[in-house]
Amino acid sequence: MAPNDVLALNIEYEKWVVDRAKGLDPKISPFEFFCAEQFLKPHILLSDKDVLSGIIGKSDDGGVDSFYFLVNGQLVTDDTVLPAQSQQTVHLVFIQSKTSKGFAPTSVDKFDTFTDDLLDLGKTPDHYGRDYHKTLLDMMRTFKSKYLQLSMPQTTLDYYYVTRADVIENPGISLEGSSHC
Repeated sequence: MAPNDVLALNIEYEKWVVDRAKGLDPKISPFEFFCAEQFLKPHILLSDKDVLSGIIGKSDDGGVDSFYFLVNGQLVTDDTVLPAQSQQTVHLVFIQSKTSKGFAPTSVDKFDTFTDDLLDLGKTPDHYGRDYHKTLLDMMRTFKSKYLQLSMPQTTLDYYYVTRADVIENPGISLEGSSHC
């Protein structure tokens, strides 16, 4: 990001903290909530509770601070009853939110391993490429069981790696073919 973009992001975040972060559970990172809320804006039916439900960042999170599974724009949880219809759309949103400077290639590697573990619908936790905490394991189980109930849905995956700092491009990382926000 250009320096002015970093400045604008930080100003917007600080305003958001004053307006929206009051009363936020101290276990939840305000920056993670802010990022999730921003990237989930196209899904206008999501409540604050829905946004909070996907924030799962802590150790053994597979590089995923926030994870959302939506079918036809609706957040899917363990108790969601999916409608029996064809031409459903699935949207998966994965967010890594960092307040520190720099870009960590290991975070992208974690996204890769997590994606393989999640999208291999027959893979069980004892065969996963890394350890995940219980909440994330439960969300992965829910995704797999619900996804198998669908009939060949159109599936979109969005990955967001957000940092509050300007990052000098790492010569060993190619962003060719990726989109930027």
